Amino acid sequence: MSIKVQKNETQIHWVEELRQANDLRISWNFSFLFSESKYNFENNELDHRALVKKLVDINKRTLVGFLNLPAASGVEFLDPRKIKGKLANKPVPQEFLKKREDHAGKSFFSIRLSQKSRIIGKRIDNTFYIFGVDLNHELYKG
Repeated sequence: MSIKVQKNETQIHWVEELRQANDLRISWNFSFLFSESKYNFENNELDHRALVKKLVDINKRTLVGFLNLPAASGVEFLDPRKIKGKLANKPVPQEFLKKREDHAGKSFFSIRLSQKSRIIGKRIDNTFYIFGVDLNHELYKG
């Protein structure tokens, strides 16, 4: 007995979506930075060149390629129930919450810049909304 497989429009559409997802590129949004200068780009200790270099290096990959990297060189998604430290009490910028909270979910992302420095924000699809740069790994423990 043989099984016949019919390809319908839905299956073809789904396969095409998978192909396109593999080619998705990452975009960055800096519109919702924390107001505290300690965590935004006004911090004099921030190495802006290192930050830009990291983002450029990430952009050489597809979204799928980046998400599949180990946390040490890629992205880590933080379970909101396990967030302790200052990030647990730090409000998400109000302008972000107005239209994007439902799409972004509760978890934050963390991208390592160095042993102690992290880029913190939220993600919707292929856009990473950067809220700040934590130079001393003090916004969350983990």
